[in-house]
Amino acid sequence: MNINHEVGEACNKFYKNHTNKIRIYPDTKKILDKLKSFRKAVITNTPRDSAIKVLKKFNIHRYFEFVLTSNDVKISKPDPEIILKSCELLDLKPREVILIGDTRSDVEAGKAAGCKVIGINVEADYKIHNISQLGNLLLF
Repeated sequence: MNINHEVGEACNKFYKNHTNKIRIYPDTKKILDKLKSFRKAVITNTPRDSAIKVLKKFNIHRYFEFVLTSNDVKISKPDPEIILKSCELLDLKPREVILIGDTRSDVEAGKAAGCKVIGINVEADYKIHNISQLGNLLLF
């Protein structure tokens, strides 16, 4: 689902001007520390410079091997292109990957790519209501 270029640029400008209002889920850093043995990447429809700004703002960029954004693909989520590209960069097959997302487009893209999907407050293969629940699902 691509939008008109001018509309996209306007949305990106608005987003960039309001990154100071973004909050992360409570316990995000704590769970990222617990999951440090897992390979991780950020995949987002957010423009690259805004995504990097947010990751650095919360000092969580160091937990991820790379960031792929809508700037890196032809078609944004819910198309699976960004996930398939991430899998390729990680040298993993989609069936070996767990996508964690909090939007319907995350879930649709993950399922289309062939990943298992954990939804945060959104229906998926597994649904959680708090990011701290990831430890219960992933650490066995």
